[in-house]
Amino acid sequence: MTSASQLGISTATLRLISQGFTDPVPLSANVIDPEPQFTPASLSFGSHTINSSTTLTTTLKNVGLTTLTFSFTITGNQPGDYTFQSFCPASLAPGSSCTINVTFTPKASGNRDAKLSLTDNDENNEFVPLTGSGH
Repeated sequence: MTSASQLGISTATLRLISQGFTDPVPLSANVIDPEPQFTPASLSFGSHTINSSTTLTTTLKNVGLTTLTFSFTITGNQPGDYTFQSFCPASLAPGSSCTINVTFTPKASGNRDAKLSLTDNDENNEFVPLTGSGH
């Protein structure tokens, strides 16, 4: 098998040998390498009075070699206790970063956990754990 590997379109040729005949089979794939990284990787809001709000910020950086496309949602156990404001474009070039403000407003007492979930073209679907408690 011969191949050429790089970002973008990569090609290879598989050579099948059967009964003395060689049949080439061309192969190709679109190679992408976005890599999201959150700093900090988790947000801990501590204990807050029910219905009071506090905001923390995380930064998303594309540490990969190709453009990262993505969207955010709040998921997990108590997603209604968290909201976010994204200052991110729809995609990040390699080396680029943006910030996301996450606000915690506990609706009840006790632990109130959720996730800032990232759906992206990296296929790993990373998230930022969000923890806090209400009192």
